[in-house]
Amino acid sequence: MNLVLTYCWKEWRAQRGMLLAYFGLVVACLTLGFSLVPTHLWTDEGFGAHALSWFVVAGVIGVVAFVTPNLVRSEFGAKDDQFVRRLPGALAPSFAGKLLFFGLALLALPLLGLAAGELVLTALGHDWDKLFVWDWRGEVNLEWSAVIVIAGGALLLAPWVWAIGTWLPGGRMALGGTLLFVLLVGVGVFAVLRQSPNIEKGLAWWHWLWAVPPTGLAIAGLSWIRGRRGGGALRSARVGLCAAAVAFTPPGAWLGVRAWHYHHPDLQQLGEIHVVGISPDGRFALAYGNEQPDWCGVPIRIDLDHGSATQLGSIHCYWSPSLLRPHRLAMSGQQRLWAFDDADGPRELLDLQTGAREPLAFDTKANRPLPTAEQHRRIVAELQATTSLRLPGNRPVWCDDGAVWTTNDDGTARRVFEVDKNVAVSPAGHAVNLHLQGGTRIVDPATGTTLLEDATHSLLVRDVVLFVPRGMSIGQYYELRHGQKAECTALRGCTMLGLVDDDHVLAARVHKTARGRMAPTRLFLFRPADSTEIDLALPAEVHFASLQAIAPLHRWGSLLARDPAGRIWLHGAGTGKSRDINNVLLWLNPATKQVGTRPRFSDHGYQWNLLDWPDANSAVLLDGARIVRIDLTTNATTLLFPRPQ
Repeated sequence: MNLVLTYCWKEWRAQRGMLLAYFGLVVACLTLGFSLVPTHLWTDEGFGAHALSWFVVAGVIGVVAFVTPNLVRSEFGAKDDQFVRRLPGALAPSFAGKLLFFGLALLALPLLGLAAGELVLTALGHDWDKLFVWDWRGEVNLEWSAVIVIAGGALLLAPWVWAIGTWLPGGRMALGGTLLFVLLVGVGVFAVLRQSPNIEKGLAWWHWLWAVPPTGLAIAGLSWIRGRRGGGALRSARVGLCAAAVAFTPPGAWLGVRAWHYHHPDLQQLGEIHVVGISPDGRFALAYGNEQPDWCGVPIRIDLDHGSATQLGSIHCYWSPSLLRPHRLAMSGQQRLWAFDDADGPRELLDLQTGAREPLAFDTKANRPLPTAEQHRRIVAELQATTSLRLPGNRPVWCDDGAVWTTNDDGTARRVFEVDKNVAVSPAGHAVNLHLQGGTRIVDPATGTTLLEDATHSLLVRDVVLFVPRGMSIGQYYELRHGQKAECTALRGCTMLGLVDDDHVLAARVHKTARGRMAPTRLFLFRPADSTEIDLALPAEVHFASLQAIAPLHRWGSLLARDPAGRIWLHGAGTGKSRDINNVLLWLNPATKQVGTRPRFSDHGYQWNLLDWPDANSAVLLDGARIVRIDLTTNATTLLFPRPQ
């Protein structure tokens, strides 16, 4: 122990001149700066707390930039301090003495900076009250500024400055060597982060920070005690790098395993899934999911009958229901054929119902698939059967080869009008919305005639266009009839929910009493052809702040979506104290004009997570990382995915 204290004293004698000069100069400069410059120019926070943090940082800089590198450099100073060079057998005691001096300096310099800062601020007439904050529970916490947090990170690397200093001739460039070493390690970590976006959000990586200082001290000890025994800086570098390789193996293996699970998750232990497609038979689902909610999902094909799942590609594999151009403005729905654009592999055409995959040519410049003639025939047949764009009489409308198509009376396909292949198409009743760079254009897909431009919430009902002029709010509806525009008084203050059939619009009006309370909502059918209205009877206790229609997978079409029993489902939200009471589902049977209500399935927002209606009495829903079937009569829940295999 006496020898350890001797070496500690010799280290102090070797470094005291530089440390005293540094500390005195820094305190003088900080005192001069904080006394001359107005306080409002330093920071918007509390001046005293901000100034005090810089005095502490000055002490931290002294430890990292002066004390630690000189633990090696002092051996090349005056001859009476070169104990290690003259006595190689004393390497272990000398390291212990240096470690003792390092620990004392680690405590003393930041504390001296804190004490000097408090004296200076007291002399200048300032306080540091804002260093302490309290919350609504009355608890008081110490809140250092960001510079203190950064300084704390630098202290974690101080032992590594010591270790790397032993690898360099004369201990020179210890700080630069440490920065280079951190950069090299960071390149490897960055490569993993680059290939696995947001992986750090699902990892408890901060627990490894506690291992950084002791690992650095252990490697510094090995580099000094083992490396300098019969050798110099080169031998210390070999020993230290080998030790560092061993030390980095556990965290590297841990990160590698987590990266593997990122790209190959356990499909029965997913933290979150996002369903984007259902096969026409309702058995298979196309979804994205991963073990952590913040991670990018991998595409998976889920068998809802058996609860099994198959990974279809990497996180860079993107699904696309838009196989032909121009594309539908919908990225989900009940569809059999899907195109996959895998940035790391070939493009493929997936049959969701059978699971068959086949090569698909892809134009990378135009960013669109190029199906073969046989593939094109199958895709068009699928689109005609499943498209939600419809003309009166249930005639299909679809997009292909840069044009909008429909069928003649005899069922043959007819090319109606040309559209730029990059333009998106969405339904507007019996019309289509063309989403252009300068706005929207409403076009009649039966004739190709442009009906309106720059209008919102538009619906074409037979030959009448109901719309809200751009710049006006919902409820200020106009109608375009035979080229003449006029205000639609029947829909004043209402919201159009969509087309019930080829002739009627479902609309709702929410009334408020004089005291702002909700009065019963009016739900009615409006026929633009003769401006007739049909009121739908609602239960007396039902009133809403808003109503909106529900469609599986948000697959909106020309008509409102219906379940197998022919019912249209709506979600109503209350307001204020009635929000939870009236947050219910409504159903409308257009044939009988009957309206019914039922409570929401749960508090998970199922109205937004409806995937399919397998039959008239059940619904398939997405609940976080689960897919469930709800019996609409008994509320019984059946778990479809995941299930124990």
